Amino acid sequence: DYAMRYTEGQNTHDELKRITEAFKPHLIFTQFHNANYGVSDETTRMLRTCAPKAVMLNWNGDVWTTNVRNAKTQAMLAPYDVLTFTSEPLLSTRVAPFGT
Repeated sequence: DYAMRYTEGQNTHDELKRITEAFKPHLIFTQFHNANYGVSDETTRMLRTCAPKAVMLNWNGDVWTTNVRNAKTQAMLAPYDVLTFTSEPLLSTRVAPFGT
């Protein structure tokens, strides 16, 4: 749980970088709800850089409409290939592609 690890004083960004560089995943599957708790657009861009061929998928399994529509969260989600939501109001939400 990235939020709990962050509140316990862990450097979530550096920890994810270390794991991604060591593991070299083909799939990065996350459940980030917002750009808080040590995860930001810098973090997700770093994941993309460390694993450029990986498919990046984020699942938002909770109803956090306000968080997902927040500009910081939108920037955090931009590097992803696939975004999934369980909240119908988010179906019309668009995230600008990475690099635009």
